[in-house]
Amino acid sequence: MKLIMAGLHQRTAPIEIREKLAFSPDTTLQALELLRKLVYAGFIISTCNRIEIYAMVGDDIDGALLLRMFLSEWHHIDISAFADYLSYRSEQDVIHHLFALASGIDSIVLGEDQILNQMKKAHSVAKHAHSLNKILNRLMIKALEVGKRVRSQTQIAKHQLSTVSLALSKAKQMDGAFDGKSVVILGAGRIAELALKHLKGTQVRSLTIINRTYERALELAETYQNAGIDQIIARPISELAHALQSCDMFISCIFIPEPLFSAHNPLATNFTRYCTIVDLSMPRSIDTSLFPPETHTYISLDHIQSIADANRAARSAEIEDVLQIISQEVGEFLEWLNIQQVVPTISALKQRAEHIRMEELQKTLRRLGPLDEHQQQLVQAMSMSIVNTLLHEPIASLRNAPNDVALAQAVNQLFQLSEQRENHVEHV
Repeated sequence: MKLIMAGLHQRTAPIEIREKLAFSPDTTLQALELLRKLVYAGFIISTCNRIEIYAMVGDDIDGALLLRMFLSEWHHIDISAFADYLSYRSEQDVIHHLFALASGIDSIVLGEDQILNQMKKAHSVAKHAHSLNKILNRLMIKALEVGKRVRSQTQIAKHQLSTVSLALSKAKQMDGAFDGKSVVILGAGRIAELALKHLKGTQVRSLTIINRTYERALELAETYQNAGIDQIIARPISELAHALQSCDMFISCIFIPEPLFSAHNPLATNFTRYCTIVDLSMPRSIDTSLFPPETHTYISLDHIQSIADANRAARSAEIEDVLQIISQEVGEFLEWLNIQQVVPTISALKQRAEHIRMEELQKTLRRLGPLDEHQQQLVQAMSMSIVNTLLHEPIASLRNAPNDVALAQAVNQLFQLSEQRENHVEHV
């Protein structure tokens, strides 16, 4: 089997493409069920800025084509609409990329830790879907460990930023300070809470949280009551139109398949005054054609790239420190991965030897006649010692040369081992 990855991100694909291929939290589990029908094992990482599919396929399989077919079938989109934006990795490049992703150096915002939470969620969903095998499960666990190590041993997470903080910085840059402004936040999840944290301590006049589940909005409002905002309240989704009529800044943090503010929905007509609109949703929740720049300021995830690039350029030395750790960790993981190639042969060899030992032991004990417990234990210990001594050199040779296919084949033939190495996938 071989390890592959297909994906796209904010540097290779515009938001118009990314939002068409995004996986919602509500449907990722079902998507993995489809993926499992095409590959041996796999998982999906889908965030505001990237969509990546990781999988293990047969050595003779065109993995890139298989993953393109999966994306096309799941999203009901012709392959030609997105194929040019996809990039592919295999084997060692996949491992290095995933470790870099967990470390925060491949994110739009250098060193941000939100990606770790997103990867933990992806790992959890894949385990629930039983779409991970031993190798992919170990790979994801190791990537999360690398991410934590990098943040504790380097300065990459110092002066930490996020996509939310950069979007709000962009809004401040374009329309001035938030002092005295009325802000409406749509959504009450992780992104909405990050927005609240960054607005804490500013001089906004009022802040309204609106969510489909009113109780969650109320809980969030109560948590930030003492955050320095003069007035923070929760409202049910039915009051969204009314709230929009008097807001100076609108922050959308929801996940829906189609824009909520579109030509087909009269909600957009409720923006009756100049408003700064920050769309942090993926797919986007707002049809930008409805808001020309002379009447509104519109900021999406793609608008913060210039700020992120400047931040990255200023911290190149920190990136080098991270890359050294990643290189070491990739090497150690490859050592483990290579050994897995001969594990089935070693296991089969041990099982074969143990089967023979037990058969011969029983024959010998019957021939010897009555023995006391101590004598039986001595005979058993001798048989185990002989087997372990005989197997020591073959097993050591296999472990020291995990990529020597001829050696593994020779061991299989000499000891008449029966194994199903290629097609057997143990899911976790």
